Amino acid sequence: VQWLFTTNITLYLLCVSIANAKIRVTIFVLVCNSMMILCGLLAASMRTEGVDQSAVPRFIISRWVYWVCGMMFYVLLLSVLNRAVRRAANSRRSRPLNAAIFNQIFFVLCLGWSLYPFAWTVTEGFSALSFRTETYTFCVLDLGNKIIFTVLFLIRVPQVKHLVPIQSI
Repeated sequence: VQWLFTTNITLYLLCVSIANAKIRVTIFVLVCNSMMILCGLLAASMRTEGVDQSAVPRFIISRWVYWVCGMMFYVLLLSVLNRAVRRAANSRRSRPLNAAIFNQIFFVLCLGWSLYPFAWTVTEGFSALSFRTETYTFCVLDLGNKIIFTVLFLIRVPQVKHLVPIQSI
């Protein structure tokens, strides 16, 4: 559930503070992200422990259907970030360094967030690892992604925000 807040804050900062994207694009990105997380939550809640054996196949199929829906929202999210938000970062409304900063943070976000579906597939989807290993895997992914984004944001964005406009020199 905390992912609903932390990832939306991350995407909001990326869309608004860095790319200066339009509000409707930003809202669309946040909705796609929220739907992706809710689908993942529903997929993870389809546990087969304690379920009647005749219902287990339905739970497994439902789990994968929710996962596929979540992946569709993820692909849509990346597509909008790659097209509309990148276009905003490269526009005249944004500062020249914003495009480079957006590209760097977007690359890190794509790389880091793409590990989650793989981890879910191995841990939850195929139950190949123990619950403890699953927990450790997602904790390491969370900490790594959040720390890297925060460090990049704090190091790169203040450089842009505090630049003196050329006209005032």
